[in-house]
Amino acid sequence: MDFQSAYERMLEVTGEKTQHGLAGVLGIKQASIADAKRRNVVPPAWLIKLYHLYGLNPDWVTDGIEPKSLRRHYAVQRGEVAARGSKPEIVYAAVYDISKGAGGEDGLPVEAVKRIPLHGDLFFAELIVLKADNDNMLPMFGKGALVGVNQGYRKLRSGETYCFNVPDEGLVFFRVYHDLERSRVRLCSLADGGPEMELDAGDFEGRVVGRVVWTLNHH
Repeated sequence: MDFQSAYERMLEVTGEKTQHGLAGVLGIKQASIADAKRRNVVPPAWLIKLYHLYGLNPDWVTDGIEPKSLRRHYAVQRGEVAARGSKPEIVYAAVYDISKGAGGEDGLPVEAVKRIPLHGDLFFAELIVLKADNDNMLPMFGKGALVGVNQGYRKLRSGETYCFNVPDEGLVFFRVYHDLERSRVRLCSLADGGPEMELDAGDFEGRVVGRVVWTLNHH
């Protein structure tokens, strides 16, 4: 590993120009950068910080080995972070249109239709942003709304809304209700006359994409 090359890659992504600026992003003293340069090392704590802030691949930081980002739905580009802190103020997230159909092994679309700026509080590593293709979940959200789904949260809780990968249907959104007496789970749309289905509790293996955590509706 060559520290100077790694240092330049860190400056590239953060948009900083100086050791002082990079130290601010990493939450360290400027002297720590000078010390790391002298020892020709990138401390593991820096790599962890850069992953949490930007999704950066540690191997890319230290040795330039692709891929640059380890987050499937977050492509790192210079200048994407507008302000610095414990979390980026603005990040750019990929948006996937579920009407385009699934292509990946996980049933998700493989190509993003666009990228949108999000406040850092709305972004996390397990997030996927999906564009709704119908009005089944009105008034919560309708066709064209952008829906943030937490793929890391797949445990079904009554009253919560989830995205499911349903055979022959593709990606659909439903509100979940448990029928504990019959060990069944009822999936309901919110719109009047919208589709509903009922399944055994054990039938959800591999079908839950994640829980809906936020929506951005178009008016």
